[in-house]
Amino acid sequence: TAMEEYYLREISGGNRNYYPFQSLEEVYDGLLNNKIDASFHDAGAAEYITNNIYCNLTLIGEGFEKGVFGIITPKKWLYGQDLDVNILSLRETGASTNAQVILVLYGDNRKSRNIKVERNSDTLQQGHCDKFKADINDVGIPFKLRVSLKNKNLSISWHLDRIQMEALKTDQEYIFHCRKWLSKTEDDKQMIRELPAEGLDISRSLPIVKYIVDVYTENKIGAGTDGNIFINIYGECGDTGVRPLEYSLKNQVDNFIIEAVSLKLIRKVRIGRDGIGAGSGWFSNKVVVHQEDGRYEPTTFICDSTDVDVHLKIFGEKVTRDKIQLITSKNIKSKYERGQSDRFTIDCYDLGKIEHTLIGHNGKIIGARWFLNWIEIDVPKRRELYRF
Repeated sequence: TAMEEYYLREISGGNRNYYPFQSLEEVYDGLLNNKIDASFHDAGAAEYITNNIYCNLTLIGEGFEKGVFGIITPKKWLYGQDLDVNILSLRETGASTNAQVILVLYGDNRKSRNIKVERNSDTLQQGHCDKFKADINDVGIPFKLRVSLKNKNLSISWHLDRIQMEALKTDQEYIFHCRKWLSKTEDDKQMIRELPAEGLDISRSLPIVKYIVDVYTENKIGAGTDGNIFINIYGECGDTGVRPLEYSLKNQVDNFIIEAVSLKLIRKVRIGRDGIGAGSGWFSNKVVVHQEDGRYEPTTFICDSTDVDVHLKIFGEKVTRDKIQLITSKNIKSKYERGQSDRFTIDCYDLGKIEHTLIGHNGKIIGARWFLNWIEIDVPKRRELYRF
C-alpha cells in the first residue's frame, strides 16, 4: 500500500493547511510547483528515501526540525544548491573595491536570489582571489551570471577578471569571464555586467549582445520627467535585470544601449520611474527594443497597461462598499492589457443608487502607470447600469 504523507503550506502566515499525497512523485512535484512549502516525513520513511531514492539528500543539516510528526523537510533545503565561488580581480591599479557586489545566477530551471558577496577589508583587492560559499535555490545548468556594483559613490570602480563556481552536488565547474571594469568612469561606464557561462556540460555559450532601446515620450504637458527611469527586458533566456536609463523630455525619442547575454526572442519589458524630483510623472507611449546586430526583428511595446494590483471603491446612497481588490477577471487571463475590457463579479450589500467610484492601483511596481478609459457597473437585481 502507498504510504500517505502530509505536508505543510503557508508556514510564514501561520495558516497550517495540510495536503495528502500518495506518492513521492506527487510530493516533489508539489514542492517544485509551489503548491506546498515543506513536507512532514516519518523519520523511518525519510531515512529510506535518502538512502535508496534521493541519495544526494541527508538527514543531517540546517533546516531540519524534529517534532511530533518526525522530520520536517523544507522546500528551500531540498531544492537548494551549494556553490563554491571564487572571484578574481585584475592586478591593474585601482582594480579593487569595497562596494557591495551582488550576483544573480541564471539556469535552465530558474534564476537565483540576489547573492551578496561577503565584505571585509581584505575582499575584492587587486590581484586577489576571494573565496566564499553561496547557498541558493537550484537553478539547474547555468547559462549566465549578472554582476552588479551597488554604491552611490560614482568614483567607485572595480576591474573584474573572472568568477569561477563549483556546484557541490554535481561537482560541475563553471567559469564566467569578464575582464572589464564595473565603473562610472572607466570603459563604457557600466556598473552592471552580464557574463555567459562556460563549462563541460555547456555545449555552446550564449553571446553577449547590445540592445538598442528607443523610448518614446508623449507630446503632452508634464509628459517628461527628470526622475530616474528604469527598464527590465524579458526574453526566452531570462531578463536583463533592472537597468537605469537617463531622464526623458516630452515629445522626443531617447535611445539607450543595454549590454546583456542574449535573451533570444524578446517577450516583454517593464519600464518605470522612481518618482524622485518635481513633476516626476511621465507619459511614455511606446518602447522599441532591437538587437544591434539585427538578428531579431525590432519589438514594439505600447505603454497603456499595468501589472499592479487594482482596487475599486463604490459609493452608494445607502452605504459605501470598501476597497475591493480586482483580482480574477471573468473573461481575460492577463488583466488590464491595452485595448481590452476586463469583467469582474462583486458580491455586496444593496448600496442603493451608485453615486460615484474611486479606482486606483497600489503602485508596487516602480513607475507603474495605467490609462483607464471607463468603468461600467451592472446591477442586475436593480436593473441599473452605470458608466463612469
